[in-house]
Amino acid sequence: MSNRKLSAKRRALLCELEAIIGNLCYGSFIQNYGPNGVWESEGRWIRYPVTFEAEDAEIKTKFPCSEEISDSMLLEGFYKFGANHLHIMEALDNILARLEKRYSLSFD
Repeated sequence: MSNRKLSAKRRALLCELEAIIGNLCYGSFIQNYGPNGVWESEGRWIRYPVTFEAEDAEIKTKFPCSEEISDSMLLEGFYKFGANHLHIMEALDNILARLEKRYSLSFD
């Protein structure tokens, strides 16, 4: 785990971008039932959770900007897809770094 410190602006932007991606997960096999158990449809948009590894456990949350997530933990957040991990927070940070370098921007 790195000890990198993020600015408040960069942290907020990373969380905002992750929320956009995390809210675009569609579960096509979810069965939707309404009142009295009446079947309504198949499929539903879901908020995909981000997993963070703490020293003693894993934290799975839909709210990665909570106070319990340190900056170094935030940068290591990932989506679990079975045995695979998509390191979403590192990917988003790399995208921001590339935009900063290519277009002389600063997200800090």
